[in-house]
Amino acid sequence: MKFSLVSYEQRNGTRNYTFEVMSSTNVRHRVRVTAELSLLLKHSIPLQDMPLLCVRALGALNLEEEVAPPEVLPFTETDMLLHNVARQAALELAASKRKASRKPDADRVDGEWRGHRPLGADGPAGS
Repeated sequence: MKFSLVSYEQRNGTRNYTFEVMSSTNVRHRVRVTAELSLLLKHSIPLQDMPLLCVRALGALNLEEEVAPPEVLPFTETDMLLHNVARQAALELAASKRKASRKPDADRVDGEWRGHRPLGADGPAGS
């Protein structure tokens, strides 16, 4: 299935995203994904992220070709919490990779790994 964002609108504290859902047999349906703005703010989800999150929610439906998707799909607080858990895990993984790449080799802990030599008794090296 393919999903295309057709439009969005905001009414009474709710953001509505209208998608066209097209099956592999070229059957088209319209689906509106709704999200409450107060919940987006509460869970620190930027509005710019919502179209992609809506596509992920539509993709998670695992619709069969002959079954029409629902006309309205709410993006619930549970969906937002799951998104935040996944986002936090990705941030922690990235941070741990950065920390691991900054650690010096165990063989070169004496300062050599930084690219400098210690000062000798007769002054700076090379003088």
